[in-house]
Amino acid sequence: MSKDEIAQIKITLEGITPSIWRRFQVEKEITFHQLHRIVQEVMGWTDSHLYGFKVDEKEYQDDRDNELLDGENILSSRKHKIDILKIKQKFRYTYDFGDCWEHLLIVEKILSKENAISYPVCLEGERNCPPEDC
Repeated sequence: MSKDEIAQIKITLEGITPSIWRRFQVEKEITFHQLHRIVQEVMGWTDSHLYGFKVDEKEYQDDRDNELLDGENILSSRKHKIDILKIKQKFRYTYDFGDCWEHLLIVEKILSKENAISYPVCLEGERNCPPEDC
C-alpha cells in the first residue's frame, strides 16, 4: 500500500428513511480515531459521545480515557490505521452507545492522491442527521 492512496467511502445512517448519507475521501494512512473525527464532521454530529468501529470481527474504540489495551477483538482506534481496508469492504461505525446510532460504511474506491486536493474531502450527501441525544 502506498502512502499516496486514498479511500473513497460512502457512509449511511441505518434505520432512517429517507436515507441520510455522505460520500467522502480520506488518506489511507489515518487512524480509526481520525476517521471518527471526519465522520463526525461530514455527518454533522457533535462528537459528544463514545464510538466504535467494527471491521470484520475486530472492534476499534477510543482508549484515551479507559486505557483499553489492544486485545484480540478490541483494538485502540488511536493506534490502528485504516490502511487495512480494502475496496468494496463494508464495516460499521456506532456513535453514542446510549442512543446507538449505527452507520454502514463501504469502501467504494481506492485511488491515488491528487496533489491539488486537500484531504479529507466530502464529495456529496443527502439530508441531516437527527439532533444529538434523541
